Amino acid sequence: MDRGEYGTLAAQLEVGYTPFVAMLAPRGDRYVIENLFQGYVERGVLNQALFDLTRNDTGGNSSDVDVGLDRVELAESGGGIEYFTVTNQGDEEADLSGFTMQVQDPDTGEVDDSGGGVQISDAVRLAPGEQASIGSDADVVDADGREVAGVFSDGDSLTLRAGDQVALLDNGGAVVDTISI
Repeated sequence: MDRGEYGTLAAQLEVGYTPFVAMLAPRGDRYVIENLFQGYVERGVLNQALFDLTRNDTGGNSSDVDVGLDRVELAESGGGIEYFTVTNQGDEEADLSGFTMQVQDPDTGEVDDSGGGVQISDAVRLAPGEQASIGSDADVVDADGREVAGVFSDGDSLTLRAGDQVALLDNGGAVVDTISI
């Protein structure tokens, strides 16, 4: 909504009668309506709809940058990250400078910064549709045989194991994408 439009959501959605529940999900740079409920709805129905909404892939839930986290490769020992691969899914160039990766609680969606994290320390820019890997060292080669486009710091501070979920955050701290290891 634009400034001064607070309270007009019902009119914008053409609500016929109340109560009315609209469940919105982020998709890139906009929100889409996932579910609409008019009139009285049983609590269990709403609970299930909310649960289903949290389990949907919302394509990066809060960042203006449309980058997908494609792969996270762990180091052979220690549980640190060897490299991770991202793809620019947007229509504009994406600058990954200052992006971080941290553990995310899969149940609550909360990012846990107490366990450390990695930060992209190089200037990595991706054109629309371009894919690149960012590694723990400049000599790392990804699974496709390509040298990494940049490096991240603090790779040893983030220890992961199979089943963990990590989030890629933009330089403002907004979640760009998540992936399970």
